[in-house]
Amino acid sequence: MYHSTVAQTAPVLAATGVAAAFHVVAAWTLLVAGLALITTARVLRRRHQRAVVARQSF
Repeated sequence: MYHSTVAQTAPVLAATGVAAAFHVVAAWTLLVAGLALITTARVLRRRHQRAVVARQSF
């Protein structure tokens, strides 16, 4: 029967923790990038609408 010790499981747990942290950071980065993209699209759409209205008033 196989008995694992703390010394044997520590590298596995450390690698798992690093992988989990990497995924959390990646997910957070994608979330922030998505929000930035939405905000940029809204600002550009507003600017475009204002430019169209300004052209129509001439």
